[in-house]
Amino acid sequence: LVALGVLRLSHEEYDLAIDAILEGLRIQKARRDPRGMARSLHILSEVYVQQEHWDWAISCLTDVQHIERRLYGPDHVETAHTLNRLGHVHAQRHEFDEAMEKHLKALQVLKLSVGEDPNHPFVCQTLIKIGDIYYQERNSLDNIVSSSSNNSFEFLPMIEVIARAHEARGNYKQALGFFEEKLQLLPQPDAPLLLSLGTMSCKCGQFMEAIDYYQQALEVTNEEAHAAMANVLVGTVEYHLGNYAQAWTLLETARKTLEPECGSNSEVVADIMYRQGWVQLSLEQYEGAKTTWLIAFQIQVDLFGPQDLAVLQTRLALYELELMQDSFTEVSYERMVSEITTIQNQQQETLGQTSHPLLADTILLLANVHLSYSFAFPNNVATKAGIRLLRQSFHMRERFLGRDHPLQATTFYWLAIAGIRLFQKHKTGIPMLQSVVRVWKETVGEKHTNVALAYHMLGRCCAALGQMEAAHIWLDHAWKIVNQQNCSRTIAQVLVSRGMVQLKQCHFQVARESLQTALSIYERRLSMASNHYLVKEAKDSLERVERDEMLCV
Repeated sequence: LVALGVLRLSHEEYDLAIDAILEGLRIQKARRDPRGMARSLHILSEVYVQQEHWDWAISCLTDVQHIERRLYGPDHVETAHTLNRLGHVHAQRHEFDEAMEKHLKALQVLKLSVGEDPNHPFVCQTLIKIGDIYYQERNSLDNIVSSSSNNSFEFLPMIEVIARAHEARGNYKQALGFFEEKLQLLPQPDAPLLLSLGTMSCKCGQFMEAIDYYQQALEVTNEEAHAAMANVLVGTVEYHLGNYAQAWTLLETARKTLEPECGSNSEVVADIMYRQGWVQLSLEQYEGAKTTWLIAFQIQVDLFGPQDLAVLQTRLALYELELMQDSFTEVSYERMVSEITTIQNQQQETLGQTSHPLLADTILLLANVHLSYSFAFPNNVATKAGIRLLRQSFHMRERFLGRDHPLQATTFYWLAIAGIRLFQKHKTGIPMLQSVVRVWKETVGEKHTNVALAYHMLGRCCAALGQMEAAHIWLDHAWKIVNQQNCSRTIAQVLVSRGMVQLKQCHFQVARESLQTALSIYERRLSMASNHYLVKEAKDSLERVERDEMLCV
């Protein structure tokens, strides 16, 4: 009967739902089934909430409280969940004091039942609810009219705790909002707060704002440790902006400053080395990146154990390196898919949620494993899995980061590449890549190597559609960027695209030179495996040059 009530509720048949649930409750009471009664009362309260019958909803949840106290005692997780639901109902009635009281009581119960860890999923969720009530009360019409609320200053100690809870849940924009709230309330900003604002701005893709906050932090502190942490964060921003040499210098300087104080096997040093590994990867120092990440990984495992999020992130970085360099066999492909999927499941368990920016990163990596295998060895199963995961990552990032975040543009870029490489969707690829270019130019700058990647694929699309003049323009734009940045991998990709365009125009000798140079970069300078899809593409194009030239003669 209760299940029938839930079904009725899903069809918005509220009266029939209430009748079914009440009849189910009568039977549960007769059978002396308190747990079933508590579940049914929760469902009934939800029906009343949807109908905005607030008093009846509160009555149901109050009855649940009495049942749960007898079942579990006063300090149980279920008791905290019920308190949070009561807080939600009071908030709907604009009874903010009562709502805050219930949520704070829930937080107190959770600390007694699951511990003091503010990153525990239940604690995070409750802190976020408290933050929501704070904003609702502050922005309520009564407070705006009276202008007499001093709650903001009374609430100041909680603001950063709530911001950290939002950060842990992946709500970076909300976390940034709470940090900005605290900045407005403080008479004088301190370095840790400014560093936190910079970190959140960076996670939101607002890199110029992040650098501004870091510079302000350096101006208000004389502490060497704070200055070093500012260098770590500025180095991270420079990495995102494609200034890899500057990023390395800043990170290495910070590591050398902090290592004597924190210890060579500390969390801080491991975190810096994790960031340094990404810089080395971008500088094409593959062995260096691998060594750096392995050292960071060992430190993290010794400190936190193998299930910690930082450990899992470093493991994923090592898979990213393997994907960029190594060849694929069916065995290695299946191994990578299996191991990355296991990490994804471990992340979900640790985070206590199935959606998060970190999970979106993992899903994108998993998608690229499927697609890289499919690019090299056409495979319908791998193709379908890769595209499905790309879309999943895209929607997840859109929810947390928005459409104009550089990471979201990266996901959209790979959606375009999959369509172009696997289905020859050159016409639809052009507007997709142009959208990617717009976001990247606005966030990381017009000279970033990512922009060059999008340009060269635009050139390839135009060439496939017979728009040779436009193709050359896009490829020339890409070539100017890669020559300035001196990124061998991207140079090789642009050279392959130039060679393919030159082949279409029957310029066999220059096409051959472009492709041979690209192949030399892949195999000799970057030591990429012979059956990596980029290497295979260069070889296949070179064979086509020889074949077409013979046919032409």
